[in-house]
Amino acid sequence: MLESVTVSRMRRPHWSLCFLLLCLLQSCAIAVRNSAESEEWPPYLPGRELFERAWEQDAANQRLQSEEEYLLWVRRFFEGFAGTPGWREMSVEVASRIDPATAAEAAPLLAGLGVRISREWAKDNSVRRIDTRMVSVWRTALAEALWVNDLLPFLQRLEDDISGLLAGTLAPELIDVDRYYLIEEPEFE
Repeated sequence: MLESVTVSRMRRPHWSLCFLLLCLLQSCAIAVRNSAESEEWPPYLPGRELFERAWEQDAANQRLQSEEEYLLWVRRFFEGFAGTPGWREMSVEVASRIDPATAAEAAPLLAGLGVRISREWAKDNSVRRIDTRMVSVWRTALAEALWVNDLLPFLQRLEDDISGLLAGTLAPELIDVDRYYLIEEPEFE
């Protein structure tokens, strides 16, 4: 009889132990989340204050997205996310594929475009005027600009289009690769 009591006690869950483990796991998750949120702003990115100010000036986005989430998406734009290279890596790749004089001229243009695009792209989907589809179009057009040796004129067209999108004078559906380059498909006979 004593044997069966001991066995049943061993099979019974120890609720206090389960509760302790649950609390421990939850505190680990909070610590990981807090460390990610408080992580220092990388020195190779544009100043964090540019983006904090942009978030503070957008009441519509503030109602939908916390500042921490907004800054996370800014970082993802520059650093890349889910296997997609970010603006920073793309800018380095561009510089490596052109002559040093053009690279020196393109660098501040790329940096400025990155700030302008990311400030808008990082917002909640329902209020942003630059979306992932547009960024993908611009990435394709940028590759074509490099291919046809048209980088600086392309960057100026991109700057103009971003201004139009942000001012509401350019319809988002007009952003398409064909707007920048006619990429011809090979013809087969």
